[in-house]
Amino acid sequence: MIPGDGPIRINRRITDEASTENGAAALSLKVYPNPAQNFVVLELEGVNSDQSGQIEMYDLNGKLVHRESMQGNVLHLQVANFEEGTYIVRYHSETQISKRIRIMVNKS
Repeated sequence: MIPGDGPIRINRRITDEASTENGAAALSLKVYPNPAQNFVVLELEGVNSDQSGQIEMYDLNGKLVHRESMQGNVLHLQVANFEEGTYIVRYHSETQISKRIRIMVNKS
């Protein structure tokens, strides 16, 4: 068999990711309740309470389904109108801090 022949395996495993451009303290993003029915609380640790950022929600196909500004450390996000399923929530700010986490929206 020639190297590269055969089936291609795609790893769709999603892991939490935190990065900073200037080596600042690591960012922690908590999401609860998870799974959620009506809302989730996004709570950031490792950022200033006056820092602003952006929350983006993607479905598992990579489609952006929601974007919202976040000022401070806590955001209550309504998910009642989202389709049931798993979403990736991404937080990022002007200082290039980013964090990704999975949430599940469950209607039952």
